[in-house]
Amino acid sequence: MNFELILKGERVKPHQSTGLHLLVALAIMMSGAITFFLYKLFKVQIAGNMNTALEQLKWAGLLIVLTGLVLLALIIFKNKWLLKKKVNAIIRIVELAWMLFFTLFSITEHIIIPAFTYGILAVTVVLALIWENTGGAQLVAINEEGIKLPVAVRTRLIAWPEIEKVLLRYNVLTIDCLDKKLLQLDVKAPVFNSDNFEQYCDTKIEEGKKKRHEEW
Repeated sequence: MNFELILKGERVKPHQSTGLHLLVALAIMMSGAITFFLYKLFKVQIAGNMNTALEQLKWAGLLIVLTGLVLLALIIFKNKWLLKKKVNAIIRIVELAWMLFFTLFSITEHIIIPAFTYGILAVTVVLALIWENTGGAQLVAINEEGIKLPVAVRTRLIAWPEIEKVLLRYNVLTIDCLDKKLLQLDVKAPVFNSDNFEQYCDTKIEEGKKKRHEEW
């Protein structure tokens, strides 16, 4: 027999999404500041012999800093608008473009640590983009193997021998584990009878206890 429960809540919490936006904004601003610092450094070294490449370095630094500041302003003053699905996706793509640019530039210049840092941020933005735009509900599956939890939960599968008690009350699934760990999940109203569900769980737990004793 199989049971499925749908978790309440969003796949990604707003503060998690905002936190990554903030991290990327700071990385962009820092990169722009370093670029502008290099312009100042080279300007002093060549003692006023300005050239086109140096001017490009200056404007590139200012543009990068301005991009970071705009993103920071959106995070602070337009956070609700920023977290709208379509807007958020567009901003993520822009962030990804910048992170990839910084990563490739660092690799080209053989700057290892920045390349590694920007690369990690680029991968993180890609994962966030996928996670924030992936549809479908998060399911808790209860079957012969045990209780399978969504990927977001650390423990992916709790086998029946590891469980002491399962309760489903007021749309809260409570799993009392053998190691004294108590897990509670808010779920949507089930389409099945909760008493039948709990009876099934009790039966599987008893079977699990026999396996537990056999292993010992």
